[in-house]
Amino acid sequence: MSDIYIACEDMEFVWRQTEINVFKQLWADGSNCLDIAKKLDRDPDEVALLIMDLGRKGLIPRWGKNTGNYPGDIFRENNSGRPKNNEPRKIDRQRLHELYTGSTLSLTGIARQFKTSPDMVKKTIRNERRKNPAMWPYRDAKRNG
Repeated sequence: MSDIYIACEDMEFVWRQTEINVFKQLWADGSNCLDIAKKLDRDPDEVALLIMDLGRKGLIPRWGKNTGNYPGDIFRENNSGRPKNNEPRKIDRQRLHELYTGSTLSLTGIARQFKTSPDMVKKTIRNERRKNPAMWPYRDAKRNG
């Protein structure tokens, strides 16, 4: 038996240029690794390695503090809390008010309804509370998650 171990022997590391072009567009649009893998009919691990390879070579934006992408986040859906085109997501204030005052949803649950981050929901509520405190009362701490 050999003392050499070859990692990922079962994976396909060869990519066609057309696949890379599709990958780059999906990545630029904010798609995550799992979505890209489904669209390209590839193993998500192969896509993750492509992300690392192209990022290291500077061929796609690398993850980091300024991009909102981190190695552990490549499988998450649009981890910045913004829409895929990087424009701030619009939150319907009336619907937000209904969910905030009339439901038992946590802030995280409300954020999921708008497909945005809990921080964006908190910021919107804070801004609305400044304008009209009576309409945006504080919730119990146990519901504030």
